[in-house]
Amino acid sequence: IDTLKSKNLESYKTWLIFSVSLPLATYLISVILNFLINGFCKWGEIMNNGSLSIISFGIISSGIPYILEKLQKDDIVIEDLRKRVMAISVLLMFLSSAWFVFQTTSVQQFSNNTNINLTQHLIVFISSLFLLILSVRNSENLFLLQKKLAEDTLPEVVEKGVQKHGANWNTNG
Repeated sequence: IDTLKSKNLESYKTWLIFSVSLPLATYLISVILNFLINGFCKWGEIMNNGSLSIISFGIISSGIPYILEKLQKDDIVIEDLRKRVMAISVLLMFLSSAWFVFQTTSVQQFSNNTNINLTQHLIVFISSLFLLILSVRNSENLFLLQKKLAEDTLPEVVEKGVQKHGANWNTNG
């Protein structure tokens, strides 16, 4: 993955701006505007309204088409990586959806209970951030393992693998 990233740095930066930075900037701007308009009295509802979960879902779902194309060169290692990343992506999409439903149905209940309001909101917010980080890292792998980038960089990946692990490192036998 590091080889793919270093060889395709410009494409990676463009992906990072459009797929990750813009959705997060939109969220941050809306949070700041809400704080300016409403003050900090409803900070838990503003921070935990399900937006981070939807952004996580969007980041993952935007990366899935990259990995659906079959590679022309038959390489077991890259194909295996792509299958694993795809499985994790599907899991993260379900977790993001479930967390969104939880946040949108439970935030009002949390806000009505003032004894544990701060703790619950912090746990929900930190969990949302963790899910977002996992989604960004997984989507990064989806982007880097796309057909065009993987096939262009495949010979170097195989060469580095042979140097590091020996001649039969990418075979099942």
